[in-house]
Amino acid sequence: MFFVSRPEQFEGFLTARLPDPATGNPDLSKLKAFNDANSDTLLQSAYFASNPVPASYAAVKYWSVNAFEFISAQGQSQLVRWEFVPEKGTLGLTDDEMKSLPTDFLVGEFGNRLEQAPVVFDFKLQLDEKGDTLTDPTKVWPENRLVLPAGKLVIDRTRPSSVCDVITFIPLVLPNGIKPSAGPVWLARSAFCVPSLSRSHRAVSSAGKQP
Repeated sequence: MFFVSRPEQFEGFLTARLPDPATGNPDLSKLKAFNDANSDTLLQSAYFASNPVPASYAAVKYWSVNAFEFISAQGQSQLVRWEFVPEKGTLGLTDDEMKSLPTDFLVGEFGNRLEQAPVVFDFKLQLDEKGDTLTDPTKVWPENRLVLPAGKLVIDRTRPSSVCDVITFIPLVLPNGIKPSAGPVWLARSAFCVPSLSRSHRAVSSAGKQP
């Protein structure tokens, strides 16, 4: 699930977590006030708290938090959420295991893993049923929904981060036959992608300039 259900929650979510200059920590009263008024923003953190840190990028499931409309060649429409399931299963870390690992261990682990063999995920589609939310990304669809196999994702190499960092991800750029649902968070996200990339490049450029 996503951490907000409406675009207007973004600012409040971040502001409530800004550190107080006097203590270096968030103001707990402000954080509680926001959480009490926006209980749906606590669902993602509750999920993280109840699940272990992944041991590898290759050993964790990935989901879409928004619904997609798939349209067949005959014009039939079906709302789905997708998921990528690691072919070799999921694997998490204990707190003790985490203590001995560097902060960027996932990057190194994934590169080492690819040197041994490609990483494979099963691509699946979860079909919606009447009553499922199509616009709220904080809500998870029930596990008993029909899930169909749709293909495989095979990763056999990586590229330098310097190459990936200049790519702008626009969520609403989709292939023919797939449309976005009407979720307000999803429809708002594209407006932030290009400015975000532009600002990050300016920040990097400024940091790299000689005085």
